[in-house]
Amino acid sequence: MMEALERGWLWAPGSLSVDDVYSMAKSLGSELQKLTEQYGPESVSGVVPQVVRVLELLEGFAGRERSPPEHELLIRAVQSMHLGREERPPADVEQKLLEAQRKEHDLQNQLSQLTEENQKLLVQLTETKSQGECAAREERDLMLKLKVVVDRQRDEIRSLTHEIQQKNRDTEALQEQLTRFMNMNEELRRKVAVVHTQLKSSLQRKTEVENLLQEKHKELDATLQRFSVAQGVPDKNMNTSECKSLEQDGSNKMPPNQLCFSKEDVKHIVQERNELKTNLFLVNEELKYYHRELLNDERIPNLLLCGIKSAIRKQRKKIKAKMLGVVESPDSSDDESTWTQTTATDCVDAKPPDSKIKSLFGMWYGKQESEPGPWEIINVKEISVIQKEDSSADTT
Repeated sequence: MMEALERGWLWAPGSLSVDDVYSMAKSLGSELQKLTEQYGPESVSGVVPQVVRVLELLEGFAGRERSPPEHELLIRAVQSMHLGREERPPADVEQKLLEAQRKEHDLQNQLSQLTEENQKLLVQLTETKSQGECAAREERDLMLKLKVVVDRQRDEIRSLTHEIQQKNRDTEALQEQLTRFMNMNEELRRKVAVVHTQLKSSLQRKTEVENLLQEKHKELDATLQRFSVAQGVPDKNMNTSECKSLEQDGSNKMPPNQLCFSKEDVKHIVQERNELKTNLFLVNEELKYYHRELLNDERIPNLLLCGIKSAIRKQRKKIKAKMLGVVESPDSSDDESTWTQTTATDCVDAKPPDSKIKSLFGMWYGKQESEPGPWEIINVKEISVIQKEDSSADTT
């Protein structure tokens, strides 16, 4: 044992093992124990920590230096074999050599296995890295595709949102326009109703005025005819002796119950006739105005215009039948030209019908005489008749 310890102290530091360091620590411990027994603990108390620290450093150095390669182990084994061969018999040396060879073989096998495992692990690591790179690349490509899809969908959503907002604005504008059109339609309906009412009232007034005018014409014609029959035919100057004799004969032949009209009555009748003509003219102008407004107003529907025209034609047929004194036929034609031709003579601006008095005085009133105007109040014939009436009244 002492020889082994001495060899440990004699070996080089690079060839020491951890076991050698432990052996050296044991020998130092035994020596320090002897010194403690001889001189007391105080004699070695300052040296022990330093010795322990040196042994720990030596242990670390030996452990760090002896862990490497197997060939150093083999060298140490060979050295130990040589040392043992010198100290031990040959049988032990051969046995140790066999054990060392077996250990070497085992270590080589382990080394080959570890090398193969290392290669496999390197291959697996490379494959794992390549797979990781492929997976990362695929994931990156997938993220790029998803980003493109998300951006496209975002753009589509924005465009759709803009279209929806535009549609909402268009809908609101159309709603406002519809409301405005509905209000305008109500206003037009109200105006059409008012115009229709005014048109009906105007047609009624026109019918009444035409009826009154027709009656006044009949009364005036009858009055003038009675004057002409009662007073005879005057001459051109209306003051000859023949006229006076005719007046006297007519007055003598006039029955006592014959009606006589004074100058004031005739003037009153003529004035009333002129007023009726004026009213008829005003009613015609008002009717033309409403008719023109209805035709010029583009906002009135065609169906309403057709209905108003039909009502006007029916009213015209009724007026025509009343003025002519005939019964209105239910299947009469609605031709517009018939109405215009019939009512042309009834208009204020039209030519008045030929008077029966003028036919009696046809020899004095030829074609050279100018026709009376439409707004004439009392014509020459009426003045002559009035003068004749005055002279006959003075004679009687």
